[in-house]
Amino acid sequence: MREYRLTITIRKLGHRDVAEENMERLLDVFEDLHPEVGAVIGSNYHLQRLDATFAIEAADAQAATAGGNTMLNEVFEAAGLEAPEITEINAVCVAEATVEEADREMAAA
Repeated sequence: MREYRLTITIRKLGHRDVAEENMERLLDVFEDLHPEVGAVIGSNYHLQRLDATFAIEAADAQAATAGGNTMLNEVFEAAGLEAPEITEINAVCVAEATVEEADREMAAA
């Protein structure tokens, strides 16, 4: 297993009027349910988006993306928010990998 850092961008919840409340609510739930992932929640007022960045262990980038999506949906549900409308997911391997392993993962994704 490798550690991946995911950044998931969510549409609509970053509007200036609700962003701070949504960020605090999501961060509190992340800390309650998954303190091990070190979640950080940010917003882009101009684009009205939220970004959730956190770490997850997985076999490859595809598994990290799927696991992160599941975790985020769980957090949203526990926070009492609608299922997120995800616009982008970035998965970056932060553990050591050989060049050959990295090439195989990129080809599979």
